[in-house]
Amino acid sequence: MKDSQNYKHVTVLYDGLCPICLRQMAQFKRICKDPNIHWFDITHQELWLHEHNIKPIDAMLELHLVTDDGSVIKGLDAFICLWSRSLLFRPLAWLLQHPFIYRLSQRYYAHATRRRLRRDGRLPPHCPPR
Repeated sequence: MKDSQNYKHVTVLYDGLCPICLRQMAQFKRICKDPNIHWFDITHQELWLHEHNIKPIDAMLELHLVTDDGSVIKGLDAFICLWSRSLLFRPLAWLLQHPFIYRLSQRYYAHATRRRLRRDGRLPPHCPPR
């Protein structure tokens, strides 16, 4: 993954129907006042997502960032990129890059997201298991 500082602007795509996502985004906004981070609620934004070659279900299953050059960073790499922009979260971003912790966190993240969407009745039946 490229260093997050290589991108001046990043757009954070988040699920506005997810209370956990809303809490996490609000917390990060309070801590990190970076004006170059833009926040975009993907709720009912299927056309916009398709225009950026992002499947709506993928955007719901893991955090996505769109960089100023149009690149898409997703999953734990998106968290690492975002957290690297905050002095408080930078150590966590560094720790998450350790291969063992990264793999373990990736498995947990995929499982927890699918469980949340299934519980809320928003996980499509055709969604591949992880």
